[in-house]
Amino acid sequence: MMKIALSIFVIIAFVTISWGQSAEPFLNGSISYKNTQSVYVKFESTDLINVGDTLFTQKENQFFAALIVKNISSISCVCTPITDDELNINDRVIFRRKSIPAQPAITTGEDLEIEATEPLVPSTIFTPDPDITEFKSREQSVRGRLSASWYGNFYDTGLDDIHKMRYVFTMTANHINGSKFSVETYLSFRHTLGEWEEVKSNFNRSFKAYNLSVLYEPNTTTSILLGRKINYHISNIGAIDGLQAQKRFGNVTTGAFIGSRPDHTDYSINTDLFQFGGYASLLSKVRKGTMQNTLAIVQQYNNSLTDRRFAYFQHTNSIFKKVYVFTSFEVDLFKNENGNASSTFKLTSIYFSLRYRISKKLSLFASYDARNNIIYYETYKNFIDRLIDEETRQGFRLRINYRPIKYLSFGASGGYRYQTNNSSTSKNTYLYANYSRVPFINASFSISTTLIETSYLKGNIYGIRLTRDIIPGKVFGEIQYRNVNYRYSRTETELKQNIFSTNISWRIKKRLSLNLYYEGIFGDRNKYNRMHLNITKRF
Repeated sequence: MMKIALSIFVIIAFVTISWGQSAEPFLNGSISYKNTQSVYVKFESTDLINVGDTLFTQKENQFFAALIVKNISSISCVCTPITDDELNINDRVIFRRKSIPAQPAITTGEDLEIEATEPLVPSTIFTPDPDITEFKSREQSVRGRLSASWYGNFYDTGLDDIHKMRYVFTMTANHINGSKFSVETYLSFRHTLGEWEEVKSNFNRSFKAYNLSVLYEPNTTTSILLGRKINYHISNIGAIDGLQAQKRFGNVTTGAFIGSRPDHTDYSINTDLFQFGGYASLLSKVRKGTMQNTLAIVQQYNNSLTDRRFAYFQHTNSIFKKVYVFTSFEVDLFKNENGNASSTFKLTSIYFSLRYRISKKLSLFASYDARNNIIYYETYKNFIDRLIDEETRQGFRLRINYRPIKYLSFGASGGYRYQTNNSSTSKNTYLYANYSRVPFINASFSISTTLIETSYLKGNIYGIRLTRDIIPGKVFGEIQYRNVNYRYSRTETELKQNIFSTNISWRIKKRLSLNLYYEGIFGDRNKYNRMHLNITKRF
């Protein structure tokens, strides 16, 4: 019965993607206001836009990333510019809708995608807060999302099928009843069907509060926050449980915090992990661009003993035309060896990136990443996707994107990592080609290949993907196929898999959407299927 249902779903997905109506998944907006730090873009509705999304400008039928969304109201977005081009009032700005992620994960890093392997802005980049004085006299605005998801794993090897549920509630309530108070929440609860005893034995493993905070703004330059929240000036240290205060003096922003770190095992409150610190940031106007420098000092404890003392520095600049630079690093100021505590000055984490847009058709990106590994508190990725994340994030990386003609683009990236602790190297290469307007079906088609070589395995992944709007603004579809061939060097074991996936998202009403995802993994020994159903209500 399961195989029949899956076959019907796959056939329907393929037919609808191939023959349904088509239109580009765009939302058009215009710039309504701008200042030295932010650009305000007005849309008819922002229901499909989320914080962190990229907005584009269009020139000669080509799209160029221009803005990153930092705050949202019902019809407007507050954005940070990431382009060297001049942006003017009433300029047209475009939001290009992506497919709904089929495998949601809460991580501190980025996911690898078929068409783009690097984000335009690193996850730890400092971005100025929206200028509060531009908002209309502290008007109340409330936005939120409530979603329920089911994840099913179906095995053909005799193992029991696994069914998991996940519920998410997010809300941002700014200036409640016109007051100086705002509230943010991001709560998640998950459990496996038939295993409720596991939830009762350790509730914190199922329940996660990623954001739960109250903000008080006595004036336009001062803010005080209580609760759990990541401070985007010093996002590298993760969420802070406690009290945070910030004051802005013109181009200088200062802040301090006191509280604790979330527990490393289940993300619950752990007062034994006490911490405090402070930071200062300077935003400067240089030439026609901006430069920002942030310095923070943090002291962390574990059971009343000093666990870590470090300094964090972050620098961004766009002072040269078509060039964007970002770098951050951490320096340990304390060490404890064999019970002997002493001061030190040791570089422990560094990230550097440079993006250069040579022309409208050609762009380059280079980076070096020696930051700590990602901790996954929730993830629904398969083994191959987790492997790609782990082996391609750190080390040196070079990427080139080229768009020779309208609708056609190519890209290539390479990575290299050397680990001194085990004298091993890791190399990876990623190539892709994409055509965004396939004749007759008006779909986007891409092909890609990923080559990975590490100390313990060597292999490749070949993939193809087809995406399109089936019913403009209502139904979006995607089908994808990947061929996986890996060999483990130590055991000479081979891993061969054919992975087929399809995704359909349906905007039922203005604020109600449904997403259905299927993935079939067919190997030489093991075969299993995964399905994901999500319904989301926005308000």
